[in-house]
Amino acid sequence: MRLVLTNPHGYATQHVQLVRFVRPRAVLGAVLEIGRNEPGPALPEFCAARGLYRPRVLFLRSELAGTFEGVLHDHERVIAYAVGPDGDPLALAVDAADAEIPFGHEEPTDELLKMFPDHPGVRKHRAERTYSASVLCLGESRARRTVLYDVDTTFPLLQPLPDGEVLLVGMTRAWHEDGSFGSKGRVFGPDGVLRGEFALGDGIDDVQTSADGRIWVSFFDEGVFGDDPMGAPGLIRLRSDGTLEWAYEPPPGLEGIADCYALNVATDAVWAYYYMEFPLVRIALDDSIASWRTPVIGARALAVGEGRAAFYGGYGVAPYCVLLEFREGELVELESVRPLLPPRSAPVVGRPVIGRGAFLNAFDGPNWFRLDVRATPDR
Repeated sequence: MRLVLTNPHGYATQHVQLVRFVRPRAVLGAVLEIGRNEPGPALPEFCAARGLYRPRVLFLRSELAGTFEGVLHDHERVIAYAVGPDGDPLALAVDAADAEIPFGHEEPTDELLKMFPDHPGVRKHRAERTYSASVLCLGESRARRTVLYDVDTTFPLLQPLPDGEVLLVGMTRAWHEDGSFGSKGRVFGPDGVLRGEFALGDGIDDVQTSADGRIWVSFFDEGVFGDDPMGAPGLIRLRSDGTLEWAYEPPPGLEGIADCYALNVATDAVWAYYYMEFPLVRIALDDSIASWRTPVIGARALAVGEGRAAFYGGYGVAPYCVLLEFREGELVELESVRPLLPPRSAPVVGRPVIGRGAFLNAFDGPNWFRLDVRATPDR
């Protein structure tokens, strides 16, 4: 085993032995790579010059929490995963013959190919033909299947809504016949029939729903600074009918959202983490906002529970996790660990790791893995 030390800008500096270094007031990214058990080179002067001290090796292990294996038919393929507000995992499955239909691209223009020779073309905002899709949900007692008919959503994200409804959101941008621009949210009933649709803005990064049917939408920079003003706040909340009811405004001392890197809609609060300053922000049930500075740069998922916050990922490095602890109004680094989560065996839409409450969730084929940030890391 070895560690790759990187600076905050993400480039590797040197491989060292099976160790992890801590620096006061800042995090030097530490990435644990599993390989042969062989000695590494001597401790580099680079580390000593930056006030690094005694290393530790820690692991945070995920557990197999469930599988879609008995629910997924042999002829089906999963094209998107999600986690609902109750922590149950969801999968969007289609017939294998339709697996490419939701991922079509327009033919790239000559001008686009001159700038980006390998560009596949702009994503189609509607599928070239409709398809049927099944929403699979693993509940505590049994698995549920809801078949959606006449779906034309491309690059779909999915979330559950109350009363058995399902929200599908297309990760595309386009002008629509009603004059709106950006992505559409489509609500399907428990009978699988489309009940309504509404605009959700452009440049959507993530969508998570709450138990009462509120829809939280975060945006990356194209949505924040793009043509559709809906994404300008970087984080918004809508009712289940698509009515906008709240938009993020930074508290005093913080800049606004330029790119929302991670969103976690928990039962008692909503957590967000964003560029440029990378603060951790908590939106309470009464919409009051609290914030904490973090030493973490570029994480793509977060989980919070029992006085801890875990940040997964970072700029230019293999997956690692930084654990922070809330102490007297500050976030203090607790550990830097390698989260033992499975790799993805096939590309699907959405995030490879999803934060919900105190859990980081990951999927590999039909299997669902979950990592509890409240657990004690192994040494």
